[in-house]
Amino acid sequence: MQRLFFDRKGFQGGKSFGLGRIVAIALTLALLLLFQAPSLSQAPELNQLEAQQQQVNQKQQALEAAKQRLRAAQTEAQGNLLDLQQGLQSTDSQLQDNQAQIEQSQRFLKSLEGQLSQAQQRFEQQRSATVARLQVLQRQPKLQGWAGLLQSDSLIQLLERQYQLEKLFERDRAQLNAITTQATEVEARRETIAEQKNGIALLRQKLLSQKATLQQKKQSQETLAQLLKQNEAAIAAAQDQLQKDSASLTLLIQQKLAERAAANVGIPGLGQGPFRLPAVGPMSSDFGWRIHPVLGTERFHGGLDFAIDYDSPVTATAPGVVIYADWYGGYGYAVIIDHGNGITSLYGHNNELRVAEGQIVQAGQLVALSGSTGLSTGPHLHFEVRENGEPVDPKGYL
Repeated sequence: MQRLFFDRKGFQGGKSFGLGRIVAIALTLALLLLFQAPSLSQAPELNQLEAQQQQVNQKQQALEAAKQRLRAAQTEAQGNLLDLQQGLQSTDSQLQDNQAQIEQSQRFLKSLEGQLSQAQQRFEQQRSATVARLQVLQRQPKLQGWAGLLQSDSLIQLLERQYQLEKLFERDRAQLNAITTQATEVEARRETIAEQKNGIALLRQKLLSQKATLQQKKQSQETLAQLLKQNEAAIAAAQDQLQKDSASLTLLIQQKLAERAAANVGIPGLGQGPFRLPAVGPMSSDFGWRIHPVLGTERFHGGLDFAIDYDSPVTATAPGVVIYADWYGGYGYAVIIDHGNGITSLYGHNNELRVAEGQIVQAGQLVALSGSTGLSTGPHLHFEVRENGEPVDPKGYL
């Protein structure tokens, strides 16, 4: 999923949720520029007025169809929002369960730490007792090894002392073995504690990541819903304007008919009628102010658009150094080339880049394959020339 976001160019986005539907709707809005209601003083010919009236009617029908598509897109967006909200609720529920598991594990860890502390205390007590016993034996020479045995008064006494020494040594060995076993248990408990802590941390990290992803998708979907709402308002305003234009044309046609009838005028007869290009194809949009084909609002178009198909060659307009080659918001995958003296060229909405930042290119060298990435209504090349970072009309350089 690509993110939707805003930057200095307005609403920007990559492959956004439902953008294709907005494109179709907003393209209909762009039809509004094709007609401007004439004033009475202009007094165009009757046949021209009738043709314009027919165009208005067609645009009204197109806007109504766009409105229906917009409503369908809004329904879909609301459905997506509901799904995402349910996903967030499910994740929150899992996080609550996870918190309960964490609290239970913490209690278990606290119990283990208590057992560990007790084991360490027993270890120290047994070690201290063993050391003390050995010190006592060392302070009593009569009980030490063969010396104590040889000082026995009889064979029975000798055997008895030998038996006592063996029992003492066996008990010490048993205690030492117990100490070793306890040390092993302590180490095992340490490992158990570490595994518990790691497991809890990983589970919580996974759930938090899942929640962050869902929140991001929800925010993007809310942005889309807001854009749809704005387009709905734009369509309503466009319909109102077309109705006003239609009414104005009706009055103008009626006036013209009356004038022609009074003058008895017949139907008139028919009248008599530098940088290289970065792509091979017709120019579809000029430099300057226009109705944005996606947003449906007046925006400044800072370059030229060339109507070329997907994966068509895009070439450098002049020699230079690539200073940017990556995704750039509404421009999609874009290339910017520095030609020196503050002059740069930009190539936007590409499907694939064929150069990298820092690369030296020659005029006519392949820099990208065209596409429709970013905020785009279809495959084309958006080409800009800038002077000190400010867009200028590229035709002055071509």
